[in-house]
Amino acid sequence: MDTKNIYLPAALFAALIFSAHPAQAVTLKPGDIVVAANIGGTPLPNDVLVVVDPTTGNRTILSGGTVGTGPAITGGYSMSFASDGSLLLAEGDGLMRIDPATGNRTVISGSISDFNFLGTGPTNGWYSSVQFGNQIVLGGGALLYVDPTTGNRTNVLGGESIASKDVIASGNDLIVSSSGSSFSGIVKFDPATGTQTIISGGGVGTGPAIILPTGIVFDGLGNILVSTIPSLPSGEILRIDPLTGDRTIVSGGGGGTGPSLGGFGDQIAVEPNGMILAVDGGYANLLQIDPTTGDRTILSGPGFGTGPVWPATGLGIPCIVVPNVPEPSSIVLLAFGGAGLATAARRRSRAGRRLRNAKAPILILGLLAVVIFASSPALAAPLQPGDIVVTTEFNSTDLGLMIVDPVTGDRTIFSDNTHGTGPDFVGPEGVSVLPDGNLLVGDGHVDRFGQRTNRLIEVDRTTGDRTIISGSGVGSGPDFQTVIGGLSYGNSIVAVDQGLDALLNVDPATGNRTIISGSGVGSGPALSIPAGTAIVGTSAIVANNVTNQLLSVDLTTGNRTVLSGPGVGTGPAFDLPNDVVLGAAGNLIADDTQAIFSVDPATGNRTIISSATVGSGPIWGGLDPWGITTKADGTILMAALFSGALYTIDPVTGNRTILADATHGTGASFVAVLDPVVIPNVPEPSTIALLAIGAMGVLAAARRARRLKR
Repeated sequence: MDTKNIYLPAALFAALIFSAHPAQAVTLKPGDIVVAANIGGTPLPNDVLVVVDPTTGNRTILSGGTVGTGPAITGGYSMSFASDGSLLLAEGDGLMRIDPATGNRTVISGSISDFNFLGTGPTNGWYSSVQFGNQIVLGGGALLYVDPTTGNRTNVLGGESIASKDVIASGNDLIVSSSGSSFSGIVKFDPATGTQTIISGGGVGTGPAIILPTGIVFDGLGNILVSTIPSLPSGEILRIDPLTGDRTIVSGGGGGTGPSLGGFGDQIAVEPNGMILAVDGGYANLLQIDPTTGDRTILSGPGFGTGPVWPATGLGIPCIVVPNVPEPSSIVLLAFGGAGLATAARRRSRAGRRLRNAKAPILILGLLAVVIFASSPALAAPLQPGDIVVTTEFNSTDLGLMIVDPVTGDRTIFSDNTHGTGPDFVGPEGVSVLPDGNLLVGDGHVDRFGQRTNRLIEVDRTTGDRTIISGSGVGSGPDFQTVIGGLSYGNSIVAVDQGLDALLNVDPATGNRTIISGSGVGSGPALSIPAGTAIVGTSAIVANNVTNQLLSVDLTTGNRTVLSGPGVGTGPAFDLPNDVVLGAAGNLIADDTQAIFSVDPATGNRTIISSATVGSGPIWGGLDPWGITTKADGTILMAALFSGALYTIDPVTGNRTILADATHGTGASFVAVLDPVVIPNVPEPSTIALLAIGAMGVLAAARRARRLKR
């Protein structure tokens, strides 16, 4: 278990960046876009960092020109966020730090604008940077560690031979885009051992060749996106399956419609909603690219938005999205006291219902606990009836379970790689409540490099400790392929596996598995990416994603019938249904990529409860509705995956309210939220009132994205 990666919540992150600073022209907010470009004019050089509003496309200078002090910006190949929230800008001959509150610039290492060369060690041309532990890694002619205090540079073990254009962190590994005379592709690099593994290119994977790869970024679904320049001045964005290395064109090169990707280059980014961002230097446009269709639209540029405009230079222009939490994912925070304060405050929001005036003791105990137990897993906050638990991604390497206060939206981490003991989560998805009150989580993700977890994990409701009850060597029978969750049914568990396209019976005592339905067992329409599931009586109701149906599966025979969907029931059609739960009125509640439905279980008739045109309140983005559940009063809870938000929905009016996201509620932030469940007063047998497991897994989302593209 990695106990080094401790993350500040978004509120504390913002406080570290913006407190005790003079007034400024612009304040960075999560979701803002930063572009490094030359805006022309005088005095020269007039390279600046520009903040682009993601809604309006309006542009404001963050640093450079007359904003901020320090060495002038003379270019920029890529940007990243340091652990203290500052921006790092790689400029070829040096590395610069920019204070986002003031725009002030300082040289960390190397030389910028003829400032004296800072630090000792190799110099190899620096094109990218990423925070990695206590140090910064530079990518360029080689991989280098940079001491952020002295600026001294040392070779990363085995990194002398990697010519990289862009570098990003993934847990304890580095991912680099590499281009040289003998190889062009994407490489995984372990800096602890110097081991290099080709992810794609050089004979690994099929699809379009990776030619002059530049920017790389994860798409939020486990895939890698890379910008390439197959032929000047045209560019392409490729999606790479990290399991196989296979490559497909997302946009450019015949993929997608809209403005050209001419003069395409150094760095691309992904917005919280999954949209891809790239600056087309040939036409001076910041493009927003649909990851499914590849279609391109102009978000900002000449005639789009107000403020300074960068000219069409034909050169690559980097861009980055301000995260909810500091990037990259592998950060060692130096402010343990602040983390202790944040933890104490979160616990106070819950346990402090009885100790509202005990601020000082809680603060002291929180700080003391950090000193004493810094090397031990954090204690989980015990679950209480009515609490909402969600599976979530806190950042790209830390995933787990979070408690959401049903009234305030305040959030507390319950179980992850620093809370509770046992195997770390790699891809937690569906969560349900077992008869003894513990939680059952499907951890069936295929990670970025093909590691299959594929197990069911039981989480202790008091401690957050995790135990594998089936899969990963526990139990016999068909191996899980992509298990997304399970539900208690009698003395066994019904598990849903999207890789097998099947429902399985799991013995909770032994972990042994047998197929209930699918893969030649049972008759009727085939299961095809079975997603959210509820159990009613002796049947499982399954959101059959690919066929746009709800299927009823007899748990005795395995036979399948269509309950609602094409040919069965009236009303609006499903568009890739994700989840289904039993409603308070005896109806079924289902969600798809656009709406929340009420389904009559007797007729299959469908009525929209809430959508962009039904009900009032903030509306989620496309493909956002993911896992759903209901509270005791019938209120619907919906996890908006890409928006990182938890909605409450009135089942009668369809009116929507955001309960928890980056700006609603306090505590730890989630980057993505997949599946909610409500803790009952007394654990309910699943044959009476079943809590649905969440939605689809990340792999299914990737498969869905490919299907939608077709």
